[in-house]
Amino acid sequence: MNTADQNVFTLDTAFQRRWIMRLIENDVQKATHANTNISGSQISWGVFASVVNDLILEANADISSSEDKRLGAYFTGIRELQVGRFPEKVLKYLWDDAFKMSREAFFAEDMKSLEYVIETYKRTDEDRLKAITRLDVYSKMLAEVNKRGNVKVETNEEMPDDNE
Repeated sequence: MNTADQNVFTLDTAFQRRWIMRLIENDVQKATHANTNISGSQISWGVFASVVNDLILEANADISSSEDKRLGAYFTGIRELQVGRFPEKVLKYLWDDAFKMSREAFFAEDMKSLEYVIETYKRTDEDRLKAITRLDVYSKMLAEVNKRGNVKVETNEEMPDDNE
C-alpha cells in the first residue's frame, strides 16, 4: 500500500502483524527506461528520480511518511518523458505533493506557480530542467550524469508526443 495516496490509510499495527509484510525496493536505476533522457534535457530519468528522491527525504525529514513521496522507478514510462507529458505528470506531482511544503528545495526561486513552471518548461530554449529547478539541484543532476559518463544514454526524441 502506498500511504502517499491521500484516499487510503495506513494499516493498523495489529492488523499488519497478521500478514507477511515485504518491502519493495525502489531502485530507479533498474527501470527499463532509467537511461532515457527526459526530452529537452541532458538528464536521464534514472538520474532525475534519484536526485529528486534524495531531496524529498531531505526536505521532508520531519515528516514520518516522506519515503512514500519519492518517485517510483515506474512513476513514468518512456512516453511520459516527452515535453507534452512530463510537466503535467511529474512536475505537477512534485509541486502539489512531494514539495508542497518546501517548493524552494527543488524549484527555482522565480517559479511562483505551477502554471509558470509548466509554461517555462515548455517554452525555454535552454535545458528544460535547468530552467525550472534550483541551480544546485540541476548541478547535482549534471554531476551525476557526468559521473555515469560510461553509461550509454538513450534519447526518446523520436517518440511522438501527443501534444505536438
